[in-house]
Amino acid sequence: TALLLQSFGDGKNLLRVNSLFMRGYLKWSKLQVSNMLAASGAAVVIGGFFSDESITQLGIRGHTSFSNFCQFVSSIIWALTPSSSPWSHIFPQLSLLTSIGAQRKRDGIESIIT
Repeated sequence: TALLLQSFGDGKNLLRVNSLFMRGYLKWSKLQVSNMLAASGAAVVIGGFFSDESITQLGIRGHTSFSNFCQFVSSIIWALTPSSSPWSHIFPQLSLLTSIGAQRKRDGIESIIT
């Protein structure tokens, strides 16, 4: 159950919804959406580099709490994205930067289970 809840907000699970949001609400071109999705993939890789250190420094519970907080803030920024330029480009990038801390939020839960 805990892994399911941790996985619910993962970017890879919200990929299609986010793509529709960018194309429909933000009126982004296919190229802009593709660039954002590529940047999201890079954020997952970057987040992976920080997860081991985060677990070491914060502990399993601290890492999970920090990751959930980053996911919460990232989701709020994403939800507040206005449809007008230039803010329609700035908010998603801020959301993406904030989400780096949440990219490997399941690592803490998985380390408890194994």
